[in-house]
Amino acid sequence: MFARVHPGHSLVIEPLNMSKKKVTQAAALCLVVLGVLFFFWQIHLVGDSAVNGVLLWNSEEAYLFVGWGRSGYHLTGFEYLLAYIPAFFRVPRTVDDNRFSTIVARITPSGVERYVTERNQKDSPFLAYFPRGNTIYAYDGGEALWKWVGTHFEKLSPEEQQKVDVDAKAPSSKEDYTNVNGWSLRHSPTGWPPEFEIQLQGKPVAFFTKSKHSGEELSIELRLPDGSSQGMLHVKHPLHFVSKSEYARAMKWRVAYTTP
Repeated sequence: MFARVHPGHSLVIEPLNMSKKKVTQAAALCLVVLGVLFFFWQIHLVGDSAVNGVLLWNSEEAYLFVGWGRSGYHLTGFEYLLAYIPAFFRVPRTVDDNRFSTIVARITPSGVERYVTERNQKDSPFLAYFPRGNTIYAYDGGEALWKWVGTHFEKLSPEEQQKVDVDAKAPSSKEDYTNVNGWSLRHSPTGWPPEFEIQLQGKPVAFFTKSKHSGEELSIELRLPDGSSQGMLHVKHPLHFVSKSEYARAMKWRVAYTTP
């Protein structure tokens, strides 16, 4: 038995077992909801990768090229727990979604233009980038070169390729250089110093790199001459939980965008 005071100060005695019944019903309802969520509600995980990152610049502008891969899983809580069984025996679960793009950022003292480009559904990373005059060419291991045309890459025709003077060793070279025919190059952002500066149109542009958890997470931030900062890249290699909308963006992001 327990006492309960109603409005108007009347005292009512109610059986204790009625309160227990309500608690039991509420607990049962919670278990049903949790069971439905466990077996039917999907969770989403994404892992990133960044490969063959290159910074190219001359006296006027700079370009950051990064091969960006995303692997994703969407599965129920039950499937998530079940996946630990084959993982224990080093048999990974098949990836549900894969996507590969090339991130391109054109940097000037006044701002950054960013593009996420995809050449086809089976993109492979570009292995090298090399400038000739005012044109930047890229090599993906195939017979033909590609060129950057302002918003995307285009494959060279056989006639165009014959006109490009490319050293046979250039596609496989991983050497950095400074002011060669007006261009400078730095490979592998993971090996960059935490802070370094370049000059564009006579103005300083600074890069700040942060690597966490033994290189499993990498971020690059840019500071323009006016003191404003721009996030250039954030890559998180280990699988991590994301929302459904974030998952959709990671797997279907095709639109180029510009930051003034």
